[in-house]
Amino acid sequence: MRILIYSYNYYPEPIGIAPLMTELAEGLAKRGHQVRVITAMPNYPERQVYKDYQGKWYLNEYKNNVQIQRSYIWIRPQPKLLDRILFDASFVVTNKLLIKIFAALEKFAYHTASKISVIADGFVENLISKGVAPEKIEQIPNWVDVNFIRPSAKKNNPFRAAHNLNGKFVVLYSGNIGLTQGLETVVKAASELRHVPDIAFVIVGEAKGLQRLQKYCLNCGADNVLLLPLQPRKQLPEMLAAADVGLVVQKKNVVSFNMPSKIQLLLASGRALVASVPENGTAAKAVRQSGGGVIVSPEDSNALSAAILDLYKHPEKVKDLGVHSRHYAMEQYAFEQALNQYEDLFYSVIANRQGMESQVVTKQEV
Repeated sequence: MRILIYSYNYYPEPIGIAPLMTELAEGLAKRGHQVRVITAMPNYPERQVYKDYQGKWYLNEYKNNVQIQRSYIWIRPQPKLLDRILFDASFVVTNKLLIKIFAALEKFAYHTASKISVIADGFVENLISKGVAPEKIEQIPNWVDVNFIRPSAKKNNPFRAAHNLNGKFVVLYSGNIGLTQGLETVVKAASELRHVPDIAFVIVGEAKGLQRLQKYCLNCGADNVLLLPLQPRKQLPEMLAAADVGLVVQKKNVVSFNMPSKIQLLLASGRALVASVPENGTAAKAVRQSGGGVIVSPEDSNALSAAILDLYKHPEKVKDLGVHSRHYAMEQYAFEQALNQYEDLFYSVIANRQGMESQVVTKQEV
């Protein structure tokens, strides 16, 4: 098959949907398909075009038998006062108009698509509520390479050794530090557990978000929080394996069907999860179904610190949750399984619309 993938994010961006789209494209290419990706110049999460791609309007490159076509993107990582004023003014003038335009584009895409793939059942319900025919929708969850991300012993772990974490009960958050996460709740929970010196919090993310959290740590007196920059992808398995507990954090007002891709990574690492997420949301449902974690109310530092303290006091519970995590990841989120599903989906579209142009819309939320 000839497969075209449009994705704003792609390799070498390290987090978000970029690794997922890269794995999907390269996995399909490895199976003999001709894959082309149209994407932007890499800029995430710093919101600044990477050095090797600056000053370019268009770039055509190949990686692992995938053709990658990149186009220029306009980004202001640190907008000036005038930029902010113009942005706010334009927002006031055009909010309602933009919503109507994009809603119309969304409706057009759903109407013209042969199939729509979604990553969780929350998306299915959302699309049906918008009038999309159920037979158009295919649910294919985001995946994880369970051979790359796998459990390993905390003893002699390079990440622990490098950051003086040996002997500590490590609570890890790694990923985007944006408005939807509310990492301030994690910092506040850490400050509430300062009296337990064996518990260490590690937050790994982009520089701008870390700068904001550093100020909050100082204000809260959270001296048990270690802030680190994003790690190279090849070191991701040892970083995840260094944790006793992995965190998934969302704010109260996050859209209910938001599904962070870090859930699959944490489950595959065989670690216990603590999810500070809306009770009825897709993320909470996924963690609950896995049997590998506990759910606490979002933006509630007391509930979060209490859950972490409980796990610290009950290592057998942590171990049991970790076993369930890995088992569920192997059963539900293995990459080869997802690749099979996408391949079958594409073949079914071709079979149903032989000789006609076909389109599959993949709806992601991470």
